[in-house]
Amino acid sequence: MYKCEGSLLLDPPVSSISLGLIRGLLYSDLIRRTLSFFFSNAARVGAITYVSGGVVFVGKVFITTTTTGGAYFLMEGLRQQLYSMIGPLFFIAFIAWFIAGMFMSVFDMAIATILQCFVADEEMFSSDEMYAEGTLKSWVDDHGSK
Repeated sequence: MYKCEGSLLLDPPVSSISLGLIRGLLYSDLIRRTLSFFFSNAARVGAITYVSGGVVFVGKVFITTTTTGGAYFLMEGLRQQLYSMIGPLFFIAFIAWFIAGMFMSVFDMAIATILQCFVADEEMFSSDEMYAEGTLKSWVDDHGSK
């Protein structure tokens, strides 16, 4: 456990920094409260992180196949000038996979930020004073701990 705490003290994760900015904490309190926050909400954070990982993977596959399919139809007219379309299509798919990963990582960070803000909002305020809307609250309650 010491190694985990030591690494968090030297290089805290981005999620703990965003949580500290939400609450306006000092650095030492930031690490302590971040660990407490994630351990007390481990089921919710874990379940939605797992689902968001699947969404990110499906998004990367969709973007890659759409890009490669579009390139295939654009290169159809060049078929007589090429020996094979396999090489250029693999190259396009390779590049598209990494570009899709960059775009989907932004989407994944947005999902994580919204989840953390929701859980922090839920901890800091009563259900009447929460900033989160009812639809988000009901969705997280229904799907967050299964």
